[in-house]
Amino acid sequence: MPYFTWEERALTADTQSIVQMAERLEEAAQLLRQMADRGFVLDRVAGQSRLSHVDPEVFAEFEFVDESTPEAA
Repeated sequence: MPYFTWEERALTADTQSIVQMAERLEEAAQLLRQMADRGFVLDRVAGQSRLSHVDPEVFAEFEFVDESTPEAA
């Protein structure tokens, strides 16, 4: 099943204000809601948050790098 690891520390590393942080987090929340609506699921693996989808075509629509493939290693 295709998946990628969600790392929230990268979301706000380059922001310069609280407003920018809020905007970035709101954008991420919107994306996560869209993903949930499309059937993505959250798996906790070794302290990491992996977002996966059973349908590789739906996963590919979001243009994430599939970490389940050998090429991703």
